[in-house]
Amino acid sequence: MTSGEYHRPPAGAGLLRAFAATFACGGVLTAGYCTLAIGFFPSGLTAGDLLLLLGVTLAFGTVHLAVCLAGYGAVVHSIGLLLRLPAFGARNLRDAPEPPVAQRTPAVFDAVLLLACAVLLAVAAQAFGNARLAGAGLLTGALLHLTRSAWSARRQLERAPEVLAICAIVTAVLPPLLFWPSFKCEAEAVMRRISLRSENVVIRVAQDSREVLEAAAAAAGVALAECSGDGEGASVFVDSVLWHGIGERTWVEMRPEAAVPVRAELRREDVFVVSRPGAGFRSCVPAQEPASSPAVAIPRLTI
Repeated sequence: MTSGEYHRPPAGAGLLRAFAATFACGGVLTAGYCTLAIGFFPSGLTAGDLLLLLGVTLAFGTVHLAVCLAGYGAVVHSIGLLLRLPAFGARNLRDAPEPPVAQRTPAVFDAVLLLACAVLLAVAAQAFGNARLAGAGLLTGALLHLTRSAWSARRQLERAPEVLAICAIVTAVLPPLLFWPSFKCEAEAVMRRISLRSENVVIRVAQDSREVLEAAAAAAGVALAECSGDGEGASVFVDSVLWHGIGERTWVEMRPEAAVPVRAELRREDVFVVSRPGAGFRSCVPAQEPASSPAVAIPRLTI
């Protein structure tokens, strides 16, 4: 093979790199959610739990990359449409010796891709029930575009020390921020969709876990929001179930009014979650006696 001969990459190499990037991104985000958002990492993982955790990692990475790429596409194609307007110097760009990509591609191309990216962001925000997800995707896309522009400027202006210094600062600061704008929105949305996290729920716990919750409430100086109880356990209202379903522990949080939030670690097999999709519960659900059916008089048949 000569030095000028084109070397074709093996089939599926691009798909494998995309899968690896998605998995790596999901791993970083899942670890960030466990360490930064909830301060808990699951323990006692079985082989089945590890498979579920890998699935969560892949789902997290897919959602994040889709939102980031949709935001980046919306920003880039919006700029492409703006550069065509006379108010933004389209005439000067058109007279340039080498027109930019925005001038060499049809305007309908930018318009269609901008619409597709906007629809994808809207669908993601609607699916995960968080309108801020679309805004976070646009902000992430803008940061990604600034990072790419900084690297392009660095290559074109290698002899300007001040430009190199600015580009170095920009490229050092912006990449870590690429994960943060949409991280908090995505973390809660993804974890709720796969039932690892629940908000404003009632949990049925065994007696040992009940004592743990009572100790946590006593440490916060508040009363436990207990709905009903017996010798075997109790039904308790909690503000958040931060982690439940993977590992041998469940991580819950209670946020009483005028008090510091308190978290407690329970055994997973002792916890059953009662949720209300959409709104959730606002407080403890009192037990109600079933309404007795009215007596029905049965007429006697006489012959």
